[in-house]
Amino acid sequence: MRSAFFPLAILMALAVAGCSGARNTATGVPEQTGPTMEEILQRLDEYETFDVSPYPNELIETEVEIEHVVPEALMDNTASGQGSGQQRGYRIQLVFARDKATADQSVQEVIEWWREQQALRPNDPLFRGELPVHNIYQQPYYRVRVGDFTSRSAAESLLSLVKDDYPRAFIVVDAIGQD
Repeated sequence: MRSAFFPLAILMALAVAGCSGARNTATGVPEQTGPTMEEILQRLDEYETFDVSPYPNELIETEVEIEHVVPEALMDNTASGQGSGQQRGYRIQLVFARDKATADQSVQEVIEWWREQQALRPNDPLFRGELPVHNIYQQPYYRVRVGDFTSRSAAESLLSLVKDDYPRAFIVVDAIGQD
């Protein structure tokens, strides 16, 4: 059995070596077959039918100025729906409610409370003019907030008076200005 294996292995090695193909071992570069690039370019006229002579060879340069029209809201960073003319400020949140009817009733009560305070304190500069009252919906609650204060100290001075009638009132940072 050993004697039959040896000649079989030699035959297999010769078969594999014979299938490897011929190559140029002197330069290591396979021989080139087919036309060269120069020959292809010379025969190009046989295939090309487009006449380029009526067209100029120079590149025509044109300057184009592109003007982008960007809305002011984007330039002012106020495109988030808060509108222009708003800034960061303070308000006092008095009430929050799940239903709009309760929030609307609270708005009327706050307006009446403000008018009572104006009548009780006619010389107090804090109670001059109208108090801005805002009914803001932020899911899931309606929030009744008062004031448009640019400083926290101004909001704190009103908060100390509001706490008597609205003990759960607190100061919030909010966008103030035009609504």
